[in-house]
Amino acid sequence: MIDRNQNFIDRFVAEAGTRDVQTAIALTLNAAQESIQRVRPDGVVIDLSQFDQAEGLKLLEDLGQASQSIPVLVLTDPYQSVDRVAIARRKGRGFLQKPIAAERVLAAMIQELKPLNPSETKIMIVDDDRMVLRLLRVILEPWGMQITTLENPLNFWEQLEAVRPDLLILDVNLPEIDGIELCQTLRNDAQWAWLPILFLTGQQDSESIQQIFAAGADDYVSKPIIAPELITRILNRLERTRLLRRQVETDALTNLPNRSRASQDLNKFLQIAKHSQQPVCLAVLAIDHLLFINRQYGYRVGDQMLRQLALTLQQELRHEDIVSRWEGAEFVVGIYGMTRQDGVKWLLEILNVLPPISIPTSSQTSLQITFSAGVAQYPDDGTSIQALYQAAGVVLERAKLEKSYQSKNLATLITQPFSL
Repeated sequence: MIDRNQNFIDRFVAEAGTRDVQTAIALTLNAAQESIQRVRPDGVVIDLSQFDQAEGLKLLEDLGQASQSIPVLVLTDPYQSVDRVAIARRKGRGFLQKPIAAERVLAAMIQELKPLNPSETKIMIVDDDRMVLRLLRVILEPWGMQITTLENPLNFWEQLEAVRPDLLILDVNLPEIDGIELCQTLRNDAQWAWLPILFLTGQQDSESIQQIFAAGADDYVSKPIIAPELITRILNRLERTRLLRRQVETDALTNLPNRSRASQDLNKFLQIAKHSQQPVCLAVLAIDHLLFINRQYGYRVGDQMLRQLALTLQQELRHEDIVSRWEGAEFVVGIYGMTRQDGVKWLLEILNVLPPISIPTSSQTSLQITFSAGVAQYPDDGTSIQALYQAAGVVLERAKLEKSYQSKNLATLITQPFSL
């Protein structure tokens, strides 16, 4: 960790300790260079906003040119001009925008260090040639991949639903069903449009290859099959799909899971709660008067409020709790094992620790972040995410109305205390 923010460093080190991750801290770029030469780290996190950018880029270049490049995550200030292309050229793996919780930074680095676990990968292969199927099994199974083979394409859809593979390998020429048409059908199905598809083909003319990609294939491997080429293409495609899905499931402004991703995690909470007969608290939060703040002070201030609330929620709640940005000014929080009363108490505590946001004016005034919230409890208020969300939403709207009635002056209203 190359940083000068002691508060952030302390949080990062503490969080790393809970994950059995050893950390070393460098407060200067020279100290970082010396430390890296002595003991090669598995990964580096650098806050470029704390250092001279040219010197920081030089360090990144040195790391990228090492015999085995070290994955580097770069923290950036949202208001600092950063040459992302220059960083990417120097093998910077990713950009994380501040403010961001130390837990999120550590999780992102762990993800970079373990980008893909082949033993958790399910691959389905459709080919009417038994020799090819046996060969592919021999090539792929030593990597720990779970292989499902299918000779008869007429059973394709049933097998697809049963296996739910991470990657599909298709032969171009299949009996009964054409491989190209099968690929097109998958691409037109919203449930499977994301599935990586790799073709096997003995035809290498430009027209055949164009037809493969026009059908929506991600890649192809020529026959006869060369094992290293096949493995490389599969791993690259799986990694790219993982990164794309992570981007799709993350809110770009706050780095929180978005509604789609959070819904999956909340459903898991409810399933566990059903079996263990434990409560789940679902809270819907909305920053007060965000539209007015954006108009009065600019979107920069509003965005800073959203990021700060996201950061505070992550820091104050437990690691296993779900914190997500639903849309606009709205956040949804899932807390396992907590009643409605517990959730309300916790949110009040979080509100009290929210720091004010500086407004970039000549007077350098600050604006206190406040939010309204509605809290619902599983199973008392509903047994589905939609039912709990609606129940919490009703309380949220009532809280907003109460605030409106309590004050006639909007500027004063912004700094009023939280109420449920």
